[in-house]
Amino acid sequence: MKAIKRKWIAAALALACLAGCGGTAASVASGDATVATTATDETALPQALSVLTMQLGSDPETLDPARSTTLDSANLLLTMFEPLMIETEDGALTPGQAESCTVSEDGLTWTLTLRQGLKWSDGTALTAKDFEYSFKRLMDLASPRAAALLGMIDGYDAAAGYPDANGVPTGTPDPDALNVTAEGRTLTIVLAYPYENFASVLASPVLSPVQQATAEENGTAWADAPETYISNGPYCLQEWAPGDHLLVARNPYYSGGWDSARIVTDQLYFLLTSDAAVAYTEYNSGDAQLVCSVPTSEIPSLTRSEEGGDFYLLPVTGTCWLTMDFMSDTLGDARVRQALSLAIDRAALVDTVWQEIGTPAYALVGPGVTDADGTPFAANANGGEGYLSDDAQANLEKAKNLLAVAGYPEGVGLPALTCAAASTGYSPAVAEYVKGAFAAVGVTLNIKTVTPAELADGLTNHAFEMAVSGGVCGWDDPACLLQNFAAGDGGNAGQIANGRFDAALQASCTGDAETRFAALHRAEDIAMENAFVIPLAYPQGYWLQDPGLHGVWYSANGYWHLQYAALG
Repeated sequence: MKAIKRKWIAAALALACLAGCGGTAASVASGDATVATTATDETALPQALSVLTMQLGSDPETLDPARSTTLDSANLLLTMFEPLMIETEDGALTPGQAESCTVSEDGLTWTLTLRQGLKWSDGTALTAKDFEYSFKRLMDLASPRAAALLGMIDGYDAAAGYPDANGVPTGTPDPDALNVTAEGRTLTIVLAYPYENFASVLASPVLSPVQQATAEENGTAWADAPETYISNGPYCLQEWAPGDHLLVARNPYYSGGWDSARIVTDQLYFLLTSDAAVAYTEYNSGDAQLVCSVPTSEIPSLTRSEEGGDFYLLPVTGTCWLTMDFMSDTLGDARVRQALSLAIDRAALVDTVWQEIGTPAYALVGPGVTDADGTPFAANANGGEGYLSDDAQANLEKAKNLLAVAGYPEGVGLPALTCAAASTGYSPAVAEYVKGAFAAVGVTLNIKTVTPAELADGLTNHAFEMAVSGGVCGWDDPACLLQNFAAGDGGNAGQIANGRFDAALQASCTGDAETRFAALHRAEDIAMENAFVIPLAYPQGYWLQDPGLHGVWYSANGYWHLQYAALG
């Protein structure tokens, strides 16, 4: 066996930080690519405060780990729960609720020993059995994240009921078939194939433990009220006023991977608003020490942190794209989707909308994701040739030709399209730019503005014809993004079903790196050829942070870590 190694403070709504792109399923797995910011000086304990206030945009979609699909929800879960592994300031993965982790020589059997004396926030004992229950609960609930997080575990297909090409069970789902077993403090997980990033999977907030008795007694309502919201992290839920605030307090029973001596703030108050103007005003008044919802019009005037200012930029391993509904009579035609993609001048879009905090996206998988040999995955896309030309005029002519071939010369006869966009961040401006780009080829686009919560719900329930959306790699693996386009996957907002793509993803389920990454490149090739989505830009995370705030850090996967937040 080998060892694995004052009044307002705002925390980021990661969706807003990622230029307003709506989060998809890819956006909620934990990661190991932390870069970051202002860690507490370990030579001295930080100043203790009674309460700090964090801003997370509007209400989270859910506080139930198994049902979480967006970053705003995940960031709260990271504060109130602790999974088996956690991510530290320097980007390392280290045991969380686990005390140790060993992996068999063949890479298949992962054995985790939990820390002694673990407790829930109600003071009752937490055991390995709680993790076994919680993993299998994802299968029982048909969680949108089950395939991405558990699909590499032995017995997954049987646990899911042997789903067909559309993700519909062909047999009776049997969660107990998932090869996860507990005995005492030991949790044993057997994989179907070696997966070197499995430690990152185990750090996902979605795989946090849920107290079985509470969940079964209260049903889905267990996660709606402090009285029934039992957790195991540094903080626990004290109050939730939807549309206004969410208050968490230090968990007196917490024991885990975080250093309890550095958890010095008694309460964290999350202000539930997505209004960037409000957040910016609070920051400028001195009431907020960290704000991620910054008015886009103000960004050019802000002074960068590297120049001594308080405005921070950080690349993220994500892509902003347009989701399209494949069930639409119009968008079901690949030629139409390809034409719409070619109609967009990505360089002009970035210059006009994102300016200096984004780069044009000519592929699905962008910077920060590495290939089998350690080189950038994007550099090897399409055999190193790239998928889309940066010649905007040539692309525009191709777009017009494709529309004509599809039966819509100059766009005539093509019904007007409707695109949903969240009301925050860059989403409204992105939608307006796309509207103009489509008009240049004769296509009419109507914009439907929704709240971030409505966007998340609509993507999950396939309610939109088009939407400004996107995804973030939870860890250094292109499959994190590509999994969203598998038939039946919970992140498949466009209801895509392509047998060749699914076969390529299936072929990547192997421990052989060369074979695996060749299959992932093939999957991206198919996705781009068929315009599964329209990639727009690779955005950066951005925020304003008071120089006196320490102990918080932001990772390239879009997560904020607030456990050690302090002033001084």
